[in-house]
Amino acid sequence: MSVLGCTDEAFIEYDPLYNQDTDPTSCFTIKVYGCTNSIAFNYDSLANTDDGTCVPTIYGCMDPTYDNYNPLAVILDTCLNGENIEIQGCTDESYYEYNPIATIDTLGHCINLKIFGCTNELALNYNEDANLDDGSCYIIISGCTDPAALNYNPEAFEDDQSCLFGGCIDPSAFNYNPSANINDGTCEYNEIIGCTDADFFEFNSEANISDSNLCITLKVFGCIDNAYLEYWNYSNNIITPLEVVANVDDGSCETLIVEGCLDPNYLEYDPNANVDDTSCSTTEVLGCMDFNYLEYDQLANSGEQELYCQTLIFEGCMDENYLEYNPFANVDDGSCLTFKVYGCTDPTQCNYDETATVNDDSCYNNDLGCGCDAPAAEQGYDCDGNCLSDVDSDGICDEFEIEGCQDPLAANYNWFSTEADFVNTQDALIQIILNTIQMQTWTMVLVKS
Repeated sequence: MSVLGCTDEAFIEYDPLYNQDTDPTSCFTIKVYGCTNSIAFNYDSLANTDDGTCVPTIYGCMDPTYDNYNPLAVILDTCLNGENIEIQGCTDESYYEYNPIATIDTLGHCINLKIFGCTNELALNYNEDANLDDGSCYIIISGCTDPAALNYNPEAFEDDQSCLFGGCIDPSAFNYNPSANINDGTCEYNEIIGCTDADFFEFNSEANISDSNLCITLKVFGCIDNAYLEYWNYSNNIITPLEVVANVDDGSCETLIVEGCLDPNYLEYDPNANVDDTSCSTTEVLGCMDFNYLEYDQLANSGEQELYCQTLIFEGCMDENYLEYNPFANVDDGSCLTFKVYGCTDPTQCNYDETATVNDDSCYNNDLGCGCDAPAAEQGYDCDGNCLSDVDSDGICDEFEIEGCQDPLAANYNWFSTEADFVNTQDALIQIILNTIQMQTWTMVLVKS
């Protein structure tokens, strides 16, 4: 007799009474082993099957080399050596954290009072306050309670309408059993010859005698709309007919065919296309397409112009050696005409250069009357060294003439004289004598009478 239910021990729904799984399976929740007691130190919130590993929260020395070592401790406390060492812990047996080897009760170690009861939420007598299961849970087991059923469950207390009764469930059969709800293969029919293979279009559900010759057209499931890629043999962006064409739509038509150029290196490229239609013809050349920019590329046919066109053309003379030089120009237009010649461009200056085109601040004027780079004329002379006034034409300028006696035999002879002044000799002699008497010295004074 079949007892239907989860037969896999790895699942919560497993029961050893079951000997046949249902279809679909009755196994839903996989067992996760661990400590399921929420007050335990090692409580695992993911566990759904208690494995008996739960331990209470007990503080103590966890180092066996110390005198107050506590083998039950799971949280490290002070370790000490010496005689009469006290072991702190919960000494109240009514608490979950009770430590049987503790010698002194310490406040804070007794945390969870033991409350025994049924901790299974599925049980009728579930106690939400209980933290330790006492095995008293009373769980209602639902199942088939009819001993005549294929899946009768003697452990079930409540019938869940799952009973299975074998028999012929085909109303067209001679031995149709209206009480049966599962076919046991006992149906008997009148002889109806036909295709009994459901994989063929000619399948006859009423036939009870198979004739393979009547099975002609095999059902091929797939996409039957040639507007979709799934209808074709699709490879390397090319579609070719399938060897076997589908004739039954299985809902697999998903990708609508979009023909176009698939190569992003061509202007005709269509990012939405998925089938190559050989429309790629113009190779894409990225670059500046505006001839007003230096970056202009006559071969370019694509690209963001703001990215490729950067430098606007400005024509002009680009040679700094010419007067027409334009620092903003970036294209030479042949306007460089006048070569720069540095020098003095002021015609009033001594070093004026008539060939100069650029004044280099070298101009100077040192003309003192006799021309550039020539010294000034001496007083009384012209620039050629000639006297400005020489009445007697003796070569001594009139303003430099020294009048005096030029007779070396005269008492008042003047060696420096350049011009005779006919001085009275007698008067001069008298003057000499007077000077001698007064000053007792010889003084020669030339006095003009």
